[in-house]
Amino acid sequence: MTFYALVVVVVGQYAWLRALGTLSERMLAKASVLTPVFGLFFAFVLLGETPDRAQGLAAVVILGGLLLGGGAAAAQRPEVQGMERTLAAA
Repeated sequence: MTFYALVVVVVGQYAWLRALGTLSERMLAKASVLTPVFGLFFAFVLLGETPDRAQGLAAVVILGGLLLGGGAAAAQRPEVQGMERTLAAA
């Protein structure tokens, strides 16, 4: 069990460090926000745990916030486009 846990941690950290160097900041932020949702999903799939109402509600709130705050509509707003150009020029 300890060996399995070490392998999971090492592979997970390696994947995260590769993502830091490859993906955009926006994509990494979305992945970070979804960490609890992924944990809930994999606990259900791999361990057979059933989420309770509070966990389900929390997942819905996280997904809703992600959709409302960081979706494609935000990227199309002029102030966001101007900020991206300013950050890219720096």
